[in-house]
Amino acid sequence: MKLQKTKLSMAIALFLSGYAYADNATVVVTAKPDIAEIEIDKFSSTSAVVTDDTIRDLHAADLASSLRNTPGTQISRYNPIGSFGGDQGGAIFIRGMGLSRPGSEIKTYIDNVPMYMPVWNHALLDLLPVNGMRDITIYKSPQPQINGNNFASINLNTKTATKAGVSGNARVSYGSFNTVIEQADLVGRINDIDFSFAQGFSSSNGHRANASGQLANVMGSLGFKINQNWSIGVSGMAINNTAKDPGNNTQPPLPIAASYDSAAQMATAYLKHSYESVEGELRVYTNTGKGNLNNDVQQYVGWGTSQNSFQMNGIRWKESINPWKGGNVVLGLDYDQSNGTVSTTPLTNPFSQTLSTTTTRTKLPTFILTSPYIGFNQTINLSDKWSLLPSIGLRNYQSNQYASKNAPYGGISLVSDSVTLFANASKGINYPGLEGPALAAGTGLNLGQSWKNMSAEEMHHLEIGGKF
Repeated sequence: MKLQKTKLSMAIALFLSGYAYADNATVVVTAKPDIAEIEIDKFSSTSAVVTDDTIRDLHAADLASSLRNTPGTQISRYNPIGSFGGDQGGAIFIRGMGLSRPGSEIKTYIDNVPMYMPVWNHALLDLLPVNGMRDITIYKSPQPQINGNNFASINLNTKTATKAGVSGNARVSYGSFNTVIEQADLVGRINDIDFSFAQGFSSSNGHRANASGQLANVMGSLGFKINQNWSIGVSGMAINNTAKDPGNNTQPPLPIAASYDSAAQMATAYLKHSYESVEGELRVYTNTGKGNLNNDVQQYVGWGTSQNSFQMNGIRWKESINPWKGGNVVLGLDYDQSNGTVSTTPLTNPFSQTLSTTTTRTKLPTFILTSPYIGFNQTINLSDKWSLLPSIGLRNYQSNQYASKNAPYGGISLVSDSVTLFANASKGINYPGLEGPALAAGTGLNLGQSWKNMSAEEMHHLEIGGKF
């Protein structure tokens, strides 16, 4: 009888202890986000950040597949791998911007250096590899304190070593339509030297006739820490891609499929410094490349063959100074010079599917845009929990082809540990580029120098929101 009572008591005790434990247990469920963070800077402007973890989890081979789930960003594509550069064959749209042709209101950058097709003044997604990138930042509005000559922008930041040692990643995958994706990257830091290397190759036969594509890229960097405050470095990149045009899916495939070949080479050198109250960077760059449309023989709308080469050179300088308690001054200068050539072989007539025997080559004029900027912000502590952050600034544009413009910006934020309420206003400026003389040369309409009568497009932006 005593043994049975003992067993019963133990059973009751175990039941009650188990119930008490279950009742007080904390269960944490963690979901991977589409974006890592919505950041609000000192000028009350917002940006969305997609990290390399998200890029990897999406099995992304290019920028479009990396950003396809980002709120406020839409994509279009014709090919599983590669972006056919004609029409909307591979593009990104931010809050509806970028839908115009050529879509120049969205500019793209790698480590804050411009990387796009200046002949048509818009981004070519195949020139923006995602392997080897630490993160991708999307600015969904004009933000003159970050960059200029756009209404929205995307910046890809390359991986760098944050601590001593060497680490790397490699990935190979195979899927439908004979799609192969291979990517590898390596970063390291040894004493005062840091380095990185990344390489990628992707190809696919496509989901239907003439939807094949191929991407290939390699990039690397080398940096040296001069002392505790100063460092220097260089980086380079080479890209080569091709994509075919699958055409209208309601019609039979064309006997000759159009293709778009793109390539680019990028070289940069930088000098950085960081002190207690001052930090900054000076970066010089040069880009060369091409974007060639081949055998576009569609009736009525075919462009024939258009071969476009480009070169961009420039300087990026930026300083952030804290001259007094809670105060911050940002100042900098962007200088960009672009030129290129257009060689056009049109159709013999709009109704034919035959190329002309005459090719017209045009050397485009050099476009130079210089834009100095300055901004101020101040942190005002209202209490132990709340602070106020007003800001104001101005960017000036000087063009060698068009009239100068000014772009003011500013904002205010009310900030606590858990809540940020913000408002910002800015003026976006978007200058015409080489697409003006390129269209005049390539359309056969004898447009002459009419592109000189254009002027910079303007956009007034106002945003109010909160982060909790």
